[in-house]
Amino acid sequence: SANGHAGAITVSAVDRYGNTLDGVYTTLWQNGVQLQSCFSPCTFTVYGGQTYQVAVSDYQGLIFYQWADGTQQMFYPVSEPSVATALTLTAEF
Repeated sequence: SANGHAGAITVSAVDRYGNTLDGVYTTLWQNGVQLQSCFSPCTFTVYGGQTYQVAVSDYQGLIFYQWADGTQQMFYPVSEPSVATALTLTAEF
C-alpha cells in the first residue's frame, strides 16, 4: 500500500463555540477496513495515490455536525495525491 510518498492527515475537533475538543475518537478507513485510530488532535500517515476516509465518533454527548469545509457526511473522503501532502481536517460538534 506504500506505492507513493507518505503524507499526513491531521484531525482536530471543535465545539460550536470554537473550543478545541481533546480526545475525540478518530478513525482512518480504506475500502471499508479500519486502518488506524487515534484520539484528537492526532495525525495519520497515509500514502500517495490512495483513497481514504476519515471518521470521528460522537463525543461526550456532543453529536458530530460537519467538517469545517461544510462536508456533512461523517466519513470524510480523502484522495491523497501522488506527492506527499499535509492535510488538516477539523470536525465540528
